[in-house]
Amino acid sequence: MQQQPSTAPPQVTISPTDVAQIYKNSQDAALAGYKAQLDQSNAMWKNLTTLGAAGVGAFAGPVAGALVPFVASKLMGSTAANDDNS
Repeated sequence: MQQQPSTAPPQVTISPTDVAQIYKNSQDAALAGYKAQLDQSNAMWKNLTTLGAAGVGAFAGPVAGALVPFVASKLMGSTAANDDNS
């Protein structure tokens, strides 16, 4: 029996895994998701506060007029209070 000539195994190059980049990509994805949720929440609250401000603005004049006539005259720019003194 004849032996086969021994040959060296082929050289294999293995590049190391860039674990830091994997963690960075994961963190970036989580941060992007959080920012999207935050932007959505801020948009909702902006719309609600705009709507609330419009409601308060429309409701405040008549309510102030009914509760405190002097305040209503000042808010409406009336000079009725000054007319009493002349």
